[in-house]
This record gives sequence, structure tokens and C-alpha cells, in this order.
Amino acid sequence: MIQPKSRSQDIPSVAGTHNSLSERLEAAIRTVEDFPRPGISFKDITPVCADIALLGDCAGALAKRWEGAEIRGVAGIEARGFFLGPLVAERLGVGF
Repeated sequence: MIQPKSRSQDIPSVAGTHNSLSERLEAAIRTVEDFPRPGISFKDITPVCADIALLGDCAGALAKRWEGAEIRGVAGIEARGFFLGPLVAERLGVGF
């Protein structure tokens, strides 16, 4: 049986080097200057997605705000919503 890896071999985890979730996210998210055009700073969340612990903690923090609310479903409005939305929905026990 193939066992999934807990995180990417190419992108080191930032877990344990920073205390708060916001510090861990800030350390992981890369800024690509002048992309897709001059004057725009693109925030690359690939390192967050590659770190299973950080991704899970991020989804858990987003879901925590809505625990106990009468949520019937989660919608992912844009591209990043399609990464995080299903994880948040799973934690809330609703569909995506």
C-alpha cells in the first residue's frame, strides 16, 4: 500500500519555526513581484498547499469561525476558494 507523504519534499515546512498561524502563513506565502504585470505583487500560496500541517491549520482556522452556525454548504468563489473550500466544508460537515 502506498502511503501519502505528509508534505512536499521540495518545499520545507515552516511549522515549528513560527508560533502563530499568521506568522507561519506569512513565512510560507511567497510574493512574486511584477506578476502578472508590472506593479502587481502576486501572493503564491503553493508552499501553503505543499505543507499538509499548515494547510490543515489554515482550513481549521477558517472553519472555526463558523462552528455552531447553521451552515448548509461552502462555496469557493475564486481559484483559492477551490483549494480551501472543500477542506473547510469537510471540517464543518457540509458539502462544497
